[in-house]
Amino acid sequence: MSVSRFYMTIATILAVVLVGPTMYAQDDCSTAAAVGEGAHAYDTSGGTTSGAAACDGDMGNDTWFAYTASCNGDAT
Repeated sequence: MSVSRFYMTIATILAVVLVGPTMYAQDDCSTAAAVGEGAHAYDTSGGTTSGAAACDGDMGNDTWFAYTASCNGDAT
């Protein structure tokens, strides 16, 4: 391994360790993003796991949303 490649590897490792993962604003229940009716895209890859899963042990990263219905009826 060349010297420059070695230093580039060390710099990359330090950047990952010192900066850490990106946190989403809605990564915690208390900071849930408000959403309305319609389809909404989401990505849990940068999220963290919030405590133990209630019903499925294989649950992982989570993203929180807050929805307030605009009328009575079923939500699907």
